Amino acid sequence: SGVFSAVYASVTHSLWGSILCFVSGVLMDLDHLLDYILAKKRMTFSYKTLLSFFGNEKSGKIYIIFHSYEFIFVLWLIIAIYKLNAVWVGFAVGVTTHLILDKFYNPVRPFVYFLTYRIRRNFTKECIYPEDYFKGME
Repeated sequence: SGVFSAVYASVTHSLWGSILCFVSGVLMDLDHLLDYILAKKRMTFSYKTLLSFFGNEKSGKIYIIFHSYEFIFVLWLIIAIYKLNAVWVGFAVGVTTHLILDKFYNPVRPFVYFLTYRIRRNFTKECIYPEDYFKGME
């Protein structure tokens, strides 16, 4: 997020746009915390605990509601229709680049970042990770 917000600042000269680019790129992961709270009925501030919940626990549900191509599409559509300013574009760049990087760096199934895909599969972890992801963890 830092690199993208710096590039955004140098291209647009929008301080608030670059700040929102950074903040939206980082805070997009708050949906992971929400998933943990819904599943465990408690709060955690431990990154290690969150990693374990998402990466090691085979059963359960993951909603990751902000990690959605549909959300990104609607956001860009609203920006285009209403000709919103560089602050909104910065916000959209932040969440879009976050999602693109997640797609390339996370070991997930191909369609997992489509919210409709996750809805149709009842948000199960099995729809997120490839079949062989949990091998050797049992």
